[in-house]
Amino acid sequence: MYGDATEPDLSTPEGRVCVLYTSGSTGRPKGVEITHRNLSNFLEGMRQELRPSADSRFLALTTVIFDIAGLELFLPLMVGARIVMAPRDAQHNPSALARSIHRSGVTHLQATPSVWRILLASPKLKLDAVHALVGGEPLSADLAARLKKSAPRVTHFYGPTETIWSTALELQDVTAAAPPIGRPILTRSYMS
Repeated sequence: MYGDATEPDLSTPEGRVCVLYTSGSTGRPKGVEITHRNLSNFLEGMRQELRPSADSRFLALTTVIFDIAGLELFLPLMVGARIVMAPRDAQHNPSALARSIHRSGVTHLQATPSVWRILLASPKLKLDAVHALVGGEPLSADLAARLKKSAPRVTHFYGPTETIWSTALELQDVTAAAPPIGRPILTRSYMS
């Protein structure tokens, strides 16, 4: 119960930022508490992994109720970068989204493999200045190769809702095998 003596103060590192819901492997929804420490540690790990700058522009494509939206919304704020909101009418129109990405100068775009397949089907999509971020579903070798051919940097992520992303691998050489999930991101606590 909120206010219980065992409940951490929400302003401390162990205080909750939000509760995300997942069905996990059970198929039954469960709430996952994300603390300030969890989120801060994740964002610092992503800052080190992706190396964004104040000139970076992250496309906010993911709905805010999906865990990975935390990367698109909070990492740019952490480094003084810009958040580019995907136009509502472009979210289900690959050609319109491709035009928006180009016009807005997006430098970081995160999507699931399913969404990347749709985007890459658009001949208008130009990723020559975009760091492609992919995760949330298995990444096939053919899609990894297509992304690597289209974008200068491609990072593959893996992780459960509890951590948003847990592992990362910047793709260098793409082989006939599906890319591995990578190595753990920052594992030490960022907040004291």
